[in-house]
Amino acid sequence: MNVYIITYPTPKGIKKLVDIKDSDVVIAVDQAVDHVIEQNLRFDLALGDFDSIKDKNVLKDLNVKRLNVVKDVTDTHQAVLEALELNAETIYLVGGFGGERIEHFVGHLTLFNVADHLIMI
Repeated sequence: MNVYIITYPTPKGIKKLVDIKDSDVVIAVDQAVDHVIEQNLRFDLALGDFDSIKDKNVLKDLNVKRLNVVKDVTDTHQAVLEALELNAETIYLVGGFGGERIEHFVGHLTLFNVADHLIMI
């Protein structure tokens, strides 16, 4: 089983980038939840503090893990930790390049130290 972590900035056309199987787990991180829903992608968990999500009502009927706004790791880092707990064969980080906050991208690069079987797409 693979875990796909979809984070912001979220690429358009995710279905063309990756082949997500029914047995794979998909985690949508914070603001990426909006983009995953817009792209009509299945996901198993919405994870984050959701400080950046447009309409928090979309979370109502989802499997959600809410994080405290004050924390020691980013929402995406926590998603990688969740994937490790699931014993993922491979962890795919989809998105996370660019955006307004370069420190998030730099933080994403450090995730290779957390999971040696991480692939960024």
